[in-house]
Amino acid sequence: MNTIIGLLLLSVVATSYARTWGKSSLTYHVDNSISGSSSKIQNALNQLSSQTCLSFTKVSSASGADIKYVGTKGHACYSPLGKVNNHKIVMNSYCLNKPGIIQKEMIIALGYNQRNEGLDNDNIQKIRADYC
Repeated sequence: MNTIIGLLLLSVVATSYARTWGKSSLTYHVDNSISGSSSKIQNALNQLSSQTCLSFTKVSSASGADIKYVGTKGHACYSPLGKVNNHKIVMNSYCLNKPGIIQKEMIIALGYNQRNEGLDNDNIQKIRADYC
């Protein structure tokens, strides 16, 4: 994880997350089309959780999940920014084999825009540890 996401970024994510989801624990579901990669997703999220105040719990029913991981045969992996209804993180086989990409898509789902796309690229981020 250190090669893709620094600890500073994870602290900022926790701040952004609290604003968009309003809780520090999310549930997720892995679609049957990519269920063979379920342990890869779980390991990547466990690593993310171990370095933040966030927690992720896998649930068996898609209807009760905050976020759903679904597969695609397409060339891109993506997630909507922040909390949306019926939130889906779309992953192809390449992305499912890269823990850093799994984590990056979850961070986007939490509400933190990619650094190259944020409107505040040149501003200093304020870290609020009290959100955790």
